[in-house]
Amino acid sequence: MSYDTGRMQSRADDPLLTDRSGKKRLRPLVRVVIEQYLRISPESKLVQTADAGPVLIFACGDPNPRELSKLQSRGVEVIAQGSALDLASVLEELGKRSIQSVLVEGGPFLAGLVLEAGLVNKVTFFVAPMIVGSQDAPSAVGGNGAEKIADALRLTDVEVKQHGPDIEITGYPAYKSGQ
Repeated sequence: MSYDTGRMQSRADDPLLTDRSGKKRLRPLVRVVIEQYLRISPESKLVQTADAGPVLIFACGDPNPRELSKLQSRGVEVIAQGSALDLASVLEELGKRSIQSVLVEGGPFLAGLVLEAGLVNKVTFFVAPMIVGSQDAPSAVGGNGAEKIADALRLTDVEVKQHGPDIEITGYPAYKSGQ
């Protein structure tokens, strides 16, 4: 699942959101995009490959009928979410479709939202051997964060693997009571 903030992350990255694991699947994986406004281009890789696997877009507000028609004609299903993003209703809709596992890949904004909502049960970070630096450098997780290290969300059962020069860190969030 990817989320497009007002900065149009899906347009900037033009992702395919495809499975490259090589695992055999009983059914095709569903590619899900959550957009604040329906701005995904009908010429994007994701829309152009809708025939290769389902594409489902949750959009806030009332989508432009012309843009909606272009996407639907390419096999994309669009669900209008109303005036505000509601992650619980997105997950509820996915559950109705028998989707039991969601990979969230959408940048810091969505990562912060799902973590703060307590909707994450496993995280994986990939760290590349490079330093971006600066106060304005992109972050892996947005949201409110923790004011003190003692209040940070901890991971348990952490595993670390190396993939070429990159490091994969996987763990399970240890949410505090009430979250």
